[in-house]
Amino acid sequence: QQDSTTKMLNVSHRSIGGTIPTSIGLLTNLTALHLSHNEFRGTIPSEIGLLTDLEVLWLQTNRLEGTIPTELLAIETLAGLFLYDNILSGSIPSEIGLLVASLTNIDLRSNEFTGSIPTEVGLLTKLTELDIPANEMTGVLPSELGMLSKLTTLELNNNEFRGTMPSEIGLLTKLQVLWLQTNRLKGAIPTEVLAIPTMTELFLYDNILSGSIPTEIGSLMTKLTNIDLRSNEFTGSIPTEVGLLTKLTELDIPANEMTGVLPSELGMLSLLTKLTELDIPANEMTGVLPSELGMLSELTTLELSSNDFTGTFPSELGLLTDLQWLDIPANDISGSLPTEVGTMTSLEWFDMPSSSLTGMLPTEFALLTKLTELNIKFNRLSGTIPAIILRSCTRLKILELQGNRNLSGALPTELGLLSNLSSLELQRNQLTGFLPSELGTMGDLTLLHLSYNDIRGPLPSEIGNLSNLRVLDLQANDLTGMLFPQLFRDLRNLEIWNMPANEVVGQLPDQAFERMMSLTDFNMKFNRLSGTIPATIGKAIQLTSLQLQGNDNLSGSIPSEIGILVSLTTLQLERNDLSGILPDELGKLIQLELLHLDRNANLKGSIPSSVDLLIHYYPSENHPLIPSLHVDCNNIECKHCQDYLGNECS
Repeated sequence: QQDSTTKMLNVSHRSIGGTIPTSIGLLTNLTALHLSHNEFRGTIPSEIGLLTDLEVLWLQTNRLEGTIPTELLAIETLAGLFLYDNILSGSIPSEIGLLVASLTNIDLRSNEFTGSIPTEVGLLTKLTELDIPANEMTGVLPSELGMLSKLTTLELNNNEFRGTMPSEIGLLTKLQVLWLQTNRLKGAIPTEVLAIPTMTELFLYDNILSGSIPTEIGSLMTKLTNIDLRSNEFTGSIPTEVGLLTKLTELDIPANEMTGVLPSELGMLSLLTKLTELDIPANEMTGVLPSELGMLSELTTLELSSNDFTGTFPSELGLLTDLQWLDIPANDISGSLPTEVGTMTSLEWFDMPSSSLTGMLPTEFALLTKLTELNIKFNRLSGTIPAIILRSCTRLKILELQGNRNLSGALPTELGLLSNLSSLELQRNQLTGFLPSELGTMGDLTLLHLSYNDIRGPLPSEIGNLSNLRVLDLQANDLTGMLFPQLFRDLRNLEIWNMPANEVVGQLPDQAFERMMSLTDFNMKFNRLSGTIPATIGKAIQLTSLQLQGNDNLSGSIPSEIGILVSLTTLQLERNDLSGILPDELGKLIQLELLHLDRNANLKGSIPSSVDLLIHYYPSENHPLIPSLHVDCNNIECKHCQDYLGNECS
């Protein structure tokens, strides 16, 4: 119970529900009302406007809805108004300008306010913080914002403001934080804004801003610690004056249209000693990576992907002993990786795919014991995969070296030491030898891509231990041997089995489809399988694609259980030795788009009426449901298909 003499009421963080009682207006001596972090619903009672001595109102983090009562804005003593994290809506009342004598803080973030910022906000000359992010505000930013001479924080991000940035913001000589990101602002950055000497954070990303970055950014904003200009339409080069920002910790300019070279002044002046993040991907920058980058001694993140940088990898980057994230994919960096990469001992992420790197993988990578991702795919590396790297970098979760063409040698048995590895992608190289049984110890592995190599021999049964494996891709190797039941014992999460164009022999075991309950794609085309298609195929109920074509000795009838696979879109059984009558159950496959049965000399009869119904009665965009139906018309009577040469049959 509270009486009328109570000056402070604090019931925050109490999980109180219901509505705020109108009787709150009887506590006429209240100076502070703290009802935040509860579950209050309904509207803000206008009776709060009777609290004529109220200085601070905390109603944030509830479920309040409706508009801001204008009575609230008549409290002449109100200094702090905190309404964030509710469901409040409507426009911000112009009456807010009545609080000219007292208001210092407004926080309305994360509501559903609409409309524009009232020009009367400019009357609040004592305001130090104005926060309205994450609403649905529209319109242009009023020039009257420039009248808030004591403002230190202006956060208007994540709205739908349009138009240009008013140059009057440059009059806010005490402003420290300017967040205007994720709006629809356009035009250039006013040079007046870059003359605010107190600014520490400038966030303008996710807008439509354009033009060049003014050179004034370096000479006037000497206290800047964070600049984020990503996802705009800025052009031109990075001004060398950026090198004067001695307190800068993060420089982010990705996804713009920046050109020119990376200025050596970023490191040469030895002034940016506090820079921890340099983030300029997805631009059109050219030239070589300056060796002076190695002087940014505090750098933890270097992100330069998707530009047109050329030249070699500077050995001076080895001086960046605090660097954790190195991301320079999709450029044209050439030459060998220097041995100095081994001195970047804090590195966790090394990402340089799609460049022109040559030479061998430096064994010095073994010194990077904190490494969790090593991605150098689609370069021109040669030589073997050094076993010493695998013995040392046991924290690796992602190893991607695919598409290097000249990477050769056998798969090291030390791969089995990478117990944390989830993705192993070594396809499209010249790897040889056998699949090591040690692969079966990689319990976290989800992706295993080894296609288009020269790997030979049988599949080790230990692969059946990989209970987390989702994709097994061994296409186009020289694998032999049989698919033994042990190979499928624990592949319960496998979705894609892709092993075409090998020399695997023998019968498909029943266990293959009994245990792979998550299977969506099974591809064993162009091997040397024999025997029959097991009836247990019907247990792989998630299957969408079944490709067994080109196994000359695969015989027997098509099991009727295939009709259980109602999600099947692709069924390719051509080029085998199948026989018997086509099962009517094929007509249950109403998702089927491709059915190829041609070149099975002993497959007889006619297209089942159920399949004929699919073609006639399930059209999609004026095409049959089965746009690709191939059978041998000499053996099978049909009306709606093509033979394997593409000739229509009738």
